[in-house]
Amino acid sequence: MNALEFRFWTKVDMSGGPQACWPWLAGIKSTGYGNFTIRHGVGRYAHRLAWEFANKRKIPTGKYCCHTCDNPTCVNPLHLFIGYQKDNVADSIQKGRFKPWPLTHCKNGHLYTKESVYIKPNGMRRCKACHNLRQRNYKKRKYELRV
Repeated sequence: MNALEFRFWTKVDMSGGPQACWPWLAGIKSTGYGNFTIRHGVGRYAHRLAWEFANKRKIPTGKYCCHTCDNPTCVNPLHLFIGYQKDNVADSIQKGRFKPWPLTHCKNGHLYTKESVYIKPNGMRRCKACHNLRQRNYKKRKYELRV
């Protein structure tokens, strides 16, 4: 175990035993996941590092480190698995905790329907009416600047 791993594991509560959740005791991001500072200004998600330290290999690019325990502060490698986002979503659906899009209206009050929204490549919904209004205002301002 190198010095970085030693410093990492000193920030973990393993008192519950090998099968229990091991909560991260140091910094927590606003997302609820543990954050481990490798060096000044460089941090990583604690659960991802726990999996990498335990398995002695890097997580492949584009893959997620998912929790079977649904506890974002847990860094027990037995509670972590590697998969794609769709695997994580499938796991949350199976456990009955999936909340796809709780909002029914955009911030300007337009109803979200299949016809009134478009889905961005990152999965975010965008209201077509608001988008069209923004585009019209942008073109109007652009035209006024030329005149």
